Amino acid sequence: MIWAGKPYPMDYEAIASFDKIVNLGKYYPNCAILVGYELRLSRLLKQGADVWLNTPRLTHEASGTSGMSAAMNGCINVSIPDCWFPEFVVDRVNGFVVPNTQINEHEFQRDKPMPITCTTCCKNGHSAVL
Repeated sequence: MIWAGKPYPMDYEAIASFDKIVNLGKYYPNCAILVGYELRLSRLLKQGADVWLNTPRLTHEASGTSGMSAAMNGCINVSIPDCWFPEFVVDRVNGFVVPNTQINEHEFQRDKPMPITCTTCCKNGHSAVL
């Protein structure tokens, strides 16, 4: 698994999460954490990726341009129904939608991570677990 990202500079909670992921990644030989996520690295990743997983907090997706350009490079997109994704993806046809959980507005305002699990049967009979 390759994980790449860049927290917003003043989002201290996101920076702490990113640092935690970097430190945890050191203990898994099949995990690579790429820092310095800018245009050049983004282009390289999208050209070589099979699946583009994008799971921001619901209602916090910036614009979705990385997922759009990944799709143009042949990646299968897996994401939450936010931003551009619901307009582009037909679930299980040209991508996979991580379904909404039953979260009310008050729970969004608490700004806590939402647990999301999903099992989907693909056309080839395999299962995808997110």
